[in-house]
Amino acid sequence: LEADKTIRLTIPSDTKSIEESCLYFHIPRGSSVVHQHRNLIRQPHGCCEQVASTCYLMAIAIQQILSENTSQEKFQSLQDCEKHLSSGFQKLQEMECSSGGFDWWRSANPHLGVTAFVVTVLSEMKTVYQGVEDS
Repeated sequence: LEADKTIRLTIPSDTKSIEESCLYFHIPRGSSVVHQHRNLIRQPHGCCEQVASTCYLMAIAIQQILSENTSQEKFQSLQDCEKHLSSGFQKLQEMECSSGGFDWWRSANPHLGVTAFVVTVLSEMKTVYQGVEDS
């Protein structure tokens, strides 16, 4: 894609829900990391695995954004990530089972695989978010 180019799209008349459709374009090499990871910065929601996955991707995005030069856009992206990571961390804390592990929807019995995934995500989050503690 080139800047300031017009792209014509034809949407079939039998398309059911155009309001909820998304169109993504691959960002060419050499563009800003901030721009490349903007679609990863979002409010975590859903089951434990979905919240953890979103937090993991944002932690990776923060690491890559920090490797670029400072800019106002970078600062705003980092603020957005911090806000969403805080929310995601709080949701993960709320999803912890009473026995200390994690399940998709906070059941009484934690699932080993989900627990291992969440612990991995928390470890990655800890590198960029100060709210994560060892306990």
